[in-house]
Parts: sequence; C-alpha cells; structure tokens
Amino acid sequence: MPKVFVSYRREDSGSIARHLAETLSRAFGPNSVFIDTDSIRAAQNWKNEIDKALHESSVVLVVIGPRWLFLQDPDGRRRIDNEDDWVRAEILAAVEPGKTMLPVLVSGAVLPAEKALPERLRPLLKLPRLRYQRNVLGKRYVGLHKANRGAWN
Repeated sequence: MPKVFVSYRREDSGSIARHLAETLSRAFGPNSVFIDTDSIRAAQNWKNEIDKALHESSVVLVVIGPRWLFLQDPDGRRRIDNEDDWVRAEILAAVEPGKTMLPVLVSGAVLPAEKALPERLRPLLKLPRLRYQRNVLGKRYVGLHKANRGAWN
C-alpha cells in the first residue's frame, strides 16, 4: 500500500488538498495518506510528525495553486525562499533521497519558471504533472499507482 504525503499551502490550495487527501484515503485506506491537519493530533510535535511521515512516504504530492510561489512571510519575502518554509522543507525531503514526487496543479496554476524557484527545488520542474479536476485526480492517481506499483510501494 503506498504511503502518500500531501504537501500544500493552506492559503493557496488548502480545501483542494484536503479533498484530494480524502479521495485518496477512500481509494487506499485511511492510514495510507498523510495531510498535516488530519494526521497530526493536538500536542504532537508538528516537525517530528511531518519528518516521520515524509520518511515513511513512497510518494509526495506537491499541490500547487496560483499563489503557491508568491505567498509571503511577515517580512514581505517569498516563503519559498525561506529555509524554514514548511513546503520548501517537504519538497527537499522528497528530492534529496529521490522519492517519487508528483506536482498537482490546481485552480489554473502553472509550474513556475526555472529561475523563479530556488535551485535546490528545481528538480520539481522536470517531473510529469497532473491538473486537478474534482473527482478525476484520485482516479488518475490510482491508475498511476497501478502502472508504477513496484516504484511506489
């Protein structure tokens, strides 16, 4: 059974990421999909739980909405440029050990230009991507999993 980690920005694609996680949970079972707001309980160490889930995951879905790249921290800097950004850390945790990643474009988003991303995140741009359509993406993912069963387990 694949362990799927859903990486997303709440302000950009939170409701869609949650719907995607619910759809995949129905397809693969409730313990096969990690999405922070549903998978981490109160009083648990957020960073430790995310690190553990990333380590145990065979696939990381990176949900990218139209504001994903441009959301800013309180100082007005792009979050993706901040070493402490959760999304950046999640992508790096998947890139560095060579985990299977799948960018999922939502709400009309497109992948950023190569120069717009920090260099260490650029491998994300070379991957096949899916466009989210309600009630379709989960089925596409299930099909991809069947076709790549060995690599995604």
